[in-house]
Amino acid sequence: MAFAGRDALIVCPYDARLDARVLTEAQRTHPVMMREGSRLPSPRYDDPLVVIDELNLPLPPVPAHAVAIAYHGNACLAEVRRFTAERAAAIGLRPGRVQELVVAVNELATNTLEHTSAGGRLSMWSEQRMLVCQVDDDGHVVDPLASRVQPAGARGHGLMVVNRLCDLMRVHSRPGRTMIRLHMLI
Repeated sequence: MAFAGRDALIVCPYDARLDARVLTEAQRTHPVMMREGSRLPSPRYDDPLVVIDELNLPLPPVPAHAVAIAYHGNACLAEVRRFTAERAAAIGLRPGRVQELVVAVNELATNTLEHTSAGGRLSMWSEQRMLVCQVDDDGHVVDPLASRVQPAGARGHGLMVVNRLCDLMRVHSRPGRTMIRLHMLI
């Protein structure tokens, strides 16, 4: 999808000795396969939107030990930033990374307030040398590449900024529910 309408040749080196499930998924997401130097149409290639929808699985539940705050209205953004900075520092994130996380969470909270009516919830915890935070709201991210492809125009860059600031960004979105989980190495 990211390269639709562009003249590009991308070679993904899959080893034919990989597990059959991995190779089947590769065939579903690659329109052309190469075998022994010959280009062949992929027998299982599927509509990318169908594949993305099937892989858009809910994230694991927020753990019970996570700390969380709910936020509503623009006045709460300062509280969201303060909460994020204090919790990230307490968990052990380095100061420069704390500021990056604050920017990322502020962007997500701002999106919640701009695009939803019910506000959102920010949860934070640590696991396996990672700080994890999740923003939940009742919005819907329609574009599956929103955090990966530069949008046209002056607006819509926020999710790309968040994705670049964090070590991992996971998104699950359906009509009426979006969960965005950020991971930062401690």
